[in-house]
Amino acid sequence: MTETQAVGAPAEQRAHSRFGGSIASRFMNCAGSVALCDSVPPKPPSKYAAEGTAAHALGEYCLLNGERDASIHVGEWWPLQEGSHDVERFECTAGMAQAVQVYLDAVYAELDASPDAELYVEQKFEFVLASAAPGEVFGKNDSMVYTPSLGRLVVFDYKHGAGVSVDVTDNKQLKFYAAGAVLNRPWALSTIELVIVQPRTRDAETEEHGGVKRWTFDPTEVLDFADELDQAVAKAKAVEQIPPEMSRAESLVTGSWCRWCDAAAVCPAREKQASEAVTLDYANV
Repeated sequence: MTETQAVGAPAEQRAHSRFGGSIASRFMNCAGSVALCDSVPPKPPSKYAAEGTAAHALGEYCLLNGERDASIHVGEWWPLQEGSHDVERFECTAGMAQAVQVYLDAVYAELDASPDAELYVEQKFEFVLASAAPGEVFGKNDSMVYTPSLGRLVVFDYKHGAGVSVDVTDNKQLKFYAAGAVLNRPWALSTIELVIVQPRTRDAETEEHGGVKRWTFDPTEVLDFADELDQAVAKAKAVEQIPPEMSRAESLVTGSWCRWCDAAAVCPAREKQASEAVTLDYANV
C-alpha cells in the first residue's frame, strides 16, 4: 500500500472517550478521577491545545494526500473547517510547518523502508472489555505503519506542545493506542514500536532523538495491558457507584497525571497533599 492509498477514518468518528488513551495514565493510576471529572465542568480548550489540533489536522491532511512537504501549506488556515464558529483556526506558519515536517519525515521513513508497508491514518478502534459497555472504551491513532513481511507495527503519536516533554518509555497512552490497533486487526506481529514525535520541546534540540522518541512494546504484553485496562475501568466504575455524599477520597491518587486533570482544582487528594506539605514546611522552620 502506498502513501497515496493511506487509510483514513471518517470525520464523524472523532468523539472523546471517558476512558480514552490521552487520559489512560490518569484513570489507570487514579480510579476516582473519572467520577470527580464528571462532577465538574470540562475545561475549555486552551489556545495551545487548539493550535495543536490545527497542527494535527495539517499532518493528517498531508499523510492522507501523500504530501511530503508541509511547507507548501504555509499561510493557509487550519483546520480546514471554514465557516465553523466552534473550531479555532490557526495560520500555518513556517514554524508550524517545520514541526509537522518532523512528523511527516518519521512516518514516511518507516513507510519507505519496505515495499509492502501500509500506512493507516486516524484509525479508530474499540476495546472489548468485561467492565465496559460496547463502544465505551475507544480511541484512534494519529498514524501507524504496518509491514506484513516483517511482522512490524509502528504506532506514531504527534505532540505539538512545546512545554512538557513526554516520555515514550512504558507510556500508557501509547500502549493504549498500540493495543487498540492490534486487538482490532488480524495482524501477525513480532515487533511493535511506539513513537512520540514532539519536535518543539527543549530536549528535542539537546537530545539525540531530535524530537522523535521510540520505545519497543513486546507484542506478547498486549493482552496483559488490555487486562490492566479492564481492571482500571472496573475500579473507576466501582467508584461511580459510591454515593456522592460518601467519601471517595481513598480512590484518588496524586501523581504526574494530575497536571492535565479537569478536576485537579477541586481534588481532595491534592488539597490534602498541599496541606501536608505546608505543615511539613512549617514544622521544619
